[in-house]
Amino acid sequence: MTTRILLLVSIFLIGCSTPSKFIPIAENSSLEWDDRFDSDAWREQYKKCQAFLYESQEAWDWCMDNEKLVYGQ
Repeated sequence: MTTRILLLVSIFLIGCSTPSKFIPIAENSSLEWDDRFDSDAWREQYKKCQAFLYESQEAWDWCMDNEKLVYGQ
C-alpha cells in the first residue's frame, strides 16, 4: 500500500516538474493571420489524403504537400 502511494506521488511530482512545451503568444505580439492560407483547398486536400493518414507519417506528409492533388495540375 505504501509502495503504491509513493509510486503515485513520484509520478505526480515528475509530471509537475517537467517543463511544458506550450508557449503562450503575448497579446501585443506582431504575429498575424496569413491570408495566403486557403482553408477550403486544405479541406479538399485532406479529403484526398485521408487514406494515407493511417498508413505512415511520410505518406501523409507527401500527400498533403503535393499541390498537384489540390489544383489538378
